Formats: sequence, structure tokens, C-alpha cells
Amino acid sequence: MSGDVIHARVSAVKEIAHGVASYGRSLTAALASARADLNGAAAEFQAAVADSQRRVAAADRRTEAPAAALARCREGCEPLQRQLAEAKVAQDEARRRHERNRQAQAQFDRAAAELISSMGTARTAAEGMVPSARQHIQDYAEILTSYLKTGV
Repeated sequence: MSGDVIHARVSAVKEIAHGVASYGRSLTAALASARADLNGAAAEFQAAVADSQRRVAAADRRTEAPAAALARCREGCEPLQRQLAEAKVAQDEARRRHERNRQAQAQFDRAAAELISSMGTARTAAEGMVPSARQHIQDYAEILTSYLKTGV
């Protein structure tokens, strides 16, 4: 095998070693970015649940006043009955929305936990495999370089 061919192979093998190292860095960056995205989504779910809880509390307060007024009313109470009915509809809708938000957050939390576990597995595997693969490739490059130096 000619020296130029061996030089080309050594260069190619070194590029592969650099590519493996770059892969390891890219994977680490991608996992960190995914983790940040998960944290952002979790914060959005928490905010939505908190907001819907505040809306439930506000709807509860808006229901109390017409209910109390209706309890005191003795005649001509139809407007209060309508007001209370409307307030209860809004209250029920606020509670349904809050429950949907809580369920969505719970589903997200389960999916995020699974994803975080998978990301941890990928990170652990890469931390073990990338350095050893890179070392193996570098060793191969050294073997090729030694071969070139011996002139065989």
C-alpha cells in the first residue's frame, strides 16, 4: 500500500475520531436543550393550572353573591335565579377547565418522566461509548501511522 493511501486513511480515521467526539458534544447539547424545553413546558403547565385554579376561585366568589341574595329574596326573584344559574354555568366551566388542565399536566409529567429516563439512558450510554470509541479509533490511527513509519 502506498504512503499516500496510508496518509489518506490516517487522515480519514482521525476525522472519524473528531466526528465521534463532535457527536458526543452534540448529543450532550441536544439533551441539555431537550431538558430546558421540558422545564419550559412544565412551567407553562404549572402556570395554566394555577391560572385555572384562580378562575375557579373567582367563579366561586361570583356564585356566592347571587346565591346569598336569592336566599334573602322573597318575591320577584327570577332575575337573581337567572344570575345564579349563569354564575353556576361559569363556575362549572371553570372547574372543568381546571380539571382538564390538571389532567394534561399529569399526562405531561408522566411523559416527561419517561423522556427524562430515556435521555438519562442515552447520556449514560454515550458517556461510556463515545470516549472508548474515540480511543479505539485513535489507536487505529496510531497503528496506521506506525505502519507508515515502518515503510511496510
